[in-house]
Amino acid sequence: MLVAVSLPQVCKLKQTLPTLSAALQELKAQRNDVRRQVDVAEQQLFKPFEQVQLWLSKAETMITEAEKFIEDDPQELQNLCLCGCASKKCLSSYKFVKRWPK
Repeated sequence: MLVAVSLPQVCKLKQTLPTLSAALQELKAQRNDVRRQVDVAEQQLFKPFEQVQLWLSKAETMITEAEKFIEDDPQELQNLCLCGCASKKCLSSYKFVKRWPK
C-alpha cells in the first residue's frame, strides 16, 4: 500500500537536516557552558536559580529529540520512494514528516 507524501515536505526534510544539526551543536555548546558555570557556582556554595535548572532540563529534552530526528532521518528518507512522492511504509513516513521540527 502506498500513500502520497508531498514532495515539498520531503525536500524540506532534506534541506532542514543540516540546519537542525548545526542548531543542535550550538545548543549543546550553550548547555555545556551553562553547566560549567553552575558547577563553579556550586563549588562556591551557591545554588543555581530555578530558571537555570529549568532551562537545562528543557535543553536536554530538545537535544534528545533532535538527536533522535537526526538518527531516524536517513532511514526514513530511504523508505520514501518514487522521488519522495510515496512510501512503502506509509504510516511511519507520514508520522515522521508530521513530527519533523518546523
